[in-house]
Amino acid sequence: MVCETLIEGQAPNVTVFEIRNNLKKQGSEVLLFCPVTQRKYSDLEDSDIYFVPTLNVRWLREILYQFFLALCMIRSSLKSRPNWIYTRPVLTMISPALVSKLIRVPQIVHLSGDPLDQLRYYKAGSFLIALHTVVERINCKLSDRVVVETANIETIYQKRHGLSSNKMLVIPNGANVEIFRPKDAEQARIEIGIETNCCYLGFVGNLSEHEGVEYLVEAAQMVLAELPQTRFLIVGDGPMKQQLENLAEKSLTPGTFIFFGRVPYESVPVYTAAMDVCVVPRNKARFEKTGISSLKLREYLACGRPVVGSDIPGVGDVLREAKAGIPVTPENITELAHALLRLLKDKELREEMGKNGRKFAEDKLSWAATAKRFVQAYESISSKKRENLTSASVN
Repeated sequence: MVCETLIEGQAPNVTVFEIRNNLKKQGSEVLLFCPVTQRKYSDLEDSDIYFVPTLNVRWLREILYQFFLALCMIRSSLKSRPNWIYTRPVLTMISPALVSKLIRVPQIVHLSGDPLDQLRYYKAGSFLIALHTVVERINCKLSDRVVVETANIETIYQKRHGLSSNKMLVIPNGANVEIFRPKDAEQARIEIGIETNCCYLGFVGNLSEHEGVEYLVEAAQMVLAELPQTRFLIVGDGPMKQQLENLAEKSLTPGTFIFFGRVPYESVPVYTAAMDVCVVPRNKARFEKTGISSLKLREYLACGRPVVGSDIPGVGDVLREAKAGIPVTPENITELAHALLRLLKDKELREEMGKNGRKFAEDKLSWAATAKRFVQAYESISSKKRENLTSASVN
């Protein structure tokens, strides 16, 4: 049995659910722990989810959730002891690591990005940064394996917490190649209610400042000067949505940018299929040092769509290896516009890159392959423990 955890107060994490679902497909029994507030996101017939009670008490909500989570995990382990625990903590989440030591089963901690760098980027208070640093170190030290998503982040954690290379493992995100798959663009456009005879550039994701969607808005004028029938599809929500809508309304003809807002995860492939070219215009400052394992990039490729993306670690290198898009200098509006125009004007190149991206996603980016690597990590831990026990008994 595998125990997983989610964060109280947030919508379900795609990565956690995809890993969990693929572990189950590969024969593992998986028990998922998550806050009772996430019950609305779950399948009511899914009996393998343990909803942890929580109280919405200001300042104490996180502490109470972790306390109840620890109790629930211990209670569950008394009924059926897990082989290992997978956890994807955010900020101060530490109870799974403590439980793993208490019940003496391996834990694999999965760290996404560099939250400490993110706290500094958004100018968080010194107390919160110090608290997170301590909790992060405890999580890393108590875990049997620390999984990160890029080689850059692996180096950061090794230096920050003195972790050995044997304890670290890089496992990038995957893509659901069964849901995200090529689909006829015209049919997709009919389904989402847009014109079928335009060229469409698109973005899917959280509309926050580090995504760089404002650069796409600014590049639009150069694209429209040569291809006035181009339209821009923006799928997602976030703190910059209103600002981006205002920017597009101020500088462009109404209807040039179409903002759909947040859509269900299962509907994202249809919106992606409606696009001729997909865009990952992330900014330089936020990701140049850490790199990124972009979900949206992998899902674009799985849908067979060519991509223009910022040349940062985890985007530019993937596009080159897959031969599925054009990397551009981050925040360079002219270069972004020229790359978009090149693909819009060359249907054969779009189709070739789209096919390359789909094949690359099937061969190297599936969630099934990602989940298998976590199982291999657990097997490696178990093998090492058996070797140590054998050596100790001989001595």
